[in-house]
Amino acid sequence: MPRTVDSVRQVTIDEHWGDLSPESETEQLSLAPPDPSTVEVMVDDYPFPDQTIFQGNFRYKRGRVGTDVATGTYQIRSGSGLLILRKESGRIHPDDVATAISDEVNGDIEIHDSIILNREGLWRFIDSADTKMEIEVLTPIGEVRGLDELQEEEELSYEDVFGDYPVNHARIFFSTNDEESIEVVYANDTLSIGSSSDYAHEYVIQLFERDVIGE
Repeated sequence: MPRTVDSVRQVTIDEHWGDLSPESETEQLSLAPPDPSTVEVMVDDYPFPDQTIFQGNFRYKRGRVGTDVATGTYQIRSGSGLLILRKESGRIHPDDVATAISDEVNGDIEIHDSIILNREGLWRFIDSADTKMEIEVLTPIGEVRGLDELQEEEELSYEDVFGDYPVNHARIFFSTNDEESIEVVYANDTLSIGSSSDYAHEYVIQLFERDVIGE
């Protein structure tokens, strides 16, 4: 399976909502009706074992001359309230697709521009990664600093920073049991996952749901 580019947002879902479909298929956006499925728990202490996952395909077209087309899958998770877009082809950024879906869906769903984060939960998620390549934090005076630089200059330990400084950007890697490396980037209150298998992708999402959303 080729590596996909993913965008993760949060949605607010009305308790009576049970369907996601465009009001009408437009020239720009096509959404296949979602198929509901149950979640297969992969991580310990998973907080949403009974949630329903609604997944379908999307096709998004932008422009008239030299038209760009993006295709992939969308997923809404009823317990954690996450919208996940997995772009499989095309140069269009998944955030543009999320905006188009937000404009077209009916039902009581609101797609947020960012993820409503638990700061300590985000740190737990980052801390559980196998490799931490880049971490930038926001200091009390509003500066964005690299974690290594801040620790060295301010003589701070990792524990001093953990949970107390907001994370501005992080590039981390997780490994599954088959040792596949999964690149995860957090930036601007959004999460992007680069994966080559459904199993690896679901594993990271469940870690994120547990550490960040489940608190």
